[in-house]
Amino acid sequence: MRQLAIRLAVAAAVLGCQPESQPETESVGAEGAGAPRQFTVVEDVRIGSQSDPDIGFSRVGGVAVGPDRRMYVAERLDRQMRIYDAAGNLERVVGRQGQGPGEFQLLSHLGLLGDTVWVVDIGNRRITLFNRDGDLIGTVRAPGIRLTPPHRPVTQFPWDLRPDRNWVSGTGLASVPIAGISYTVAELLFDASGALADTLRTLEIVYPPIAVTIDSVSILGEDLLRDDPIIRHDSGARTVIVRRTGATSDATSTFSVASISVSGDTVFDTSFEYRPIAVSDTYIDRVVESFAVGPQARLGAGRIERALRSALPPFHPPVTQVRLGEDGAIWLRRESDRETEAQYWILESDGVVRGTVNIPSTVRIKWSGTDEFVGMELDDLDVPWLIRYRFR
Repeated sequence: MRQLAIRLAVAAAVLGCQPESQPETESVGAEGAGAPRQFTVVEDVRIGSQSDPDIGFSRVGGVAVGPDRRMYVAERLDRQMRIYDAAGNLERVVGRQGQGPGEFQLLSHLGLLGDTVWVVDIGNRRITLFNRDGDLIGTVRAPGIRLTPPHRPVTQFPWDLRPDRNWVSGTGLASVPIAGISYTVAELLFDASGALADTLRTLEIVYPPIAVTIDSVSILGEDLLRDDPIIRHDSGARTVIVRRTGATSDATSTFSVASISVSGDTVFDTSFEYRPIAVSDTYIDRVVESFAVGPQARLGAGRIERALRSALPPFHPPVTQVRLGEDGAIWLRRESDRETEAQYWILESDGVVRGTVNIPSTVRIKWSGTDEFVGMELDDLDVPWLIRYRFR
């Protein structure tokens, strides 16, 4: 099996070094005449319930939306795929726990390609195929491939269906050294029957430690405002890297976004200007409040606050999350000191800014298209709700 040599390309992008054959970095301003278009969104559909288990969710897995705006949702705890019509009405419940045709043990992922909906069921070691109405049309055996040392043992399964009807694996954690987090991702190609056909690429990525330790208690989380590169992989397609070195003053600074194809070519590498936002006392108080639960509560808010103040940078990183949209767009969650609202920049697949959008900070995006996106939000009882938002 061949392995595409993209390690050096990814490393060069992370370090900011570009081979002579790659395009030069383009700088795009974030303010003034070149400011991105500001989108507004309206809540189109809200699905969920605290009291009715046939409507409400317990654990939402994957979400997919069809061209007719039907929504397909993996309800992992109930071992079901639910189909909702364009108005958000429950149209059909498919599956139950079991090993028979159309039954599930562990719904890990679902997707939609053309008229085919697929559900990855790691528990039954298979992929189940349905048409868009939810009728069973077949299964694909998926025993998986177990990687062996020097990797930490991990099993890779067919994960995403390609237009040529072959499958691409998901990614997995392969090694975790004490000094930080380092993992090796082997992206595999499976044929239409689920048999291993090739290795698409192998990436080795190293991250620094992401914990603050207080009296042997580690506090983890994105609230620590890390500024290491964010790296996201699109199955069988591209790697997107955001370089976001933290600012040291409130002067205009830059971050950059690079997209690298599966063959190792740089599709674009663009830098963006931004105005750094200082970490406020209000932000620190909010983080202390969220951390002072569970094992950390015994330390006391004062000690947690002192540790955070010593560990946090003076300014927020310019980008905190990256999501790769189903339409090829790149969603960047920007820095923010606001409690209730989060801003996303949306880039086209070629790096051009499509626009920006503000959404509630509690919403986690589960699916995104050109004209709409689906988010998940937990209510005050931690019950998940799905909301479809429409751009206008």
